[in-house]
Amino acid sequence: MLLEDLLIQSGTDYEPVRGNSDEVLMPCPFCTGSVDSSGTRLVFGLNLINGKAHCFRCDWKSSSPLYTARELCRAWGIDFSWRLRLSASEAQEAVSAAPVEPQRAIPSGLPEEYERFHFPPIDDIEQLAYDYVLSRHITRQEIEDYQIGFAAAGDKAWRILFPVFGEDNLVYGCTGRDFSGKSALKYKNTDGIKLLFNGQHKAKTAVVVEGPTDTLAVARVLLRQFPHTVAVGALGSVITVEQLAQLSKYEHVIHFPDFDAPGVKGACKRADITTEAGIKTSVIIPDSMTGDDPGSLDGDTIAAYLRVAQPWTKSQKLRMRLRSLK
Repeated sequence: MLLEDLLIQSGTDYEPVRGNSDEVLMPCPFCTGSVDSSGTRLVFGLNLINGKAHCFRCDWKSSSPLYTARELCRAWGIDFSWRLRLSASEAQEAVSAAPVEPQRAIPSGLPEEYERFHFPPIDDIEQLAYDYVLSRHITRQEIEDYQIGFAAAGDKAWRILFPVFGEDNLVYGCTGRDFSGKSALKYKNTDGIKLLFNGQHKAKTAVVVEGPTDTLAVARVLLRQFPHTVAVGALGSVITVEQLAQLSKYEHVIHFPDFDAPGVKGACKRADITTEAGIKTSVIIPDSMTGDDPGSLDGDTIAAYLRVAQPWTKSQKLRMRLRSLK
């Protein structure tokens, strides 16, 4: 959104107006001093949706979002045409990511290169795959329960394979995680994957993360401390139509991002989509951009973040965007 982008770009102080997350108060960029009779500096009101603005000190007013944006850019020394192009690009990206006409997911079964783990592993490649699985704290029981395998040859060679099941318990594909450390592409999905990883389960609340190892890490915590809650993996930065249909069966969705800029931006996109679909949506806001993902956090830390998930509002969206810039 253009005015949100400008506010973040300017670095100015602001406070959301109580009871209206679409409006903020901030120092006026058009009058010097910008202090009213009560001594407050936050004298400029701005509606981030319709662009209406008013300074209660100098009486500067606007009712046009483009005029407001242009004048704010002039006052803050920001190139208006560059910000407008960025906003248009983000808007188009949001349209492209928004749910469209549903398509039917088709069971595909396991890929032909899929191999089950042996205990102990029978060769060097399987041992390397198994070592990676252990490094992500995945247990033998989880390997068996989730039918986690690996590939030593073919299109998914040198990848841990995580089958994606539908509610009919059929396999709709696999997502493959590189364990060689040599692939530029960390994850690679089989063709046709449209469903959530671990999304076949019923619950009241779903915690949405990005990858399968994140899903398993959060699921361990949920099993012990959060009843009626399931962890699911989006397997990408946006939610597909089929995944949104799966999420609609939950009363509440919590988005748990990776703690880096792409992860936070992806969580914002997913939160927008679930909110627009009428699903009660919350989000976990990182304390700092450490680069961690949920799968690398210990159980106590995951639980602590889950307990402070925030309802998805315009003010929380601004906080998330500010995090992504750090």
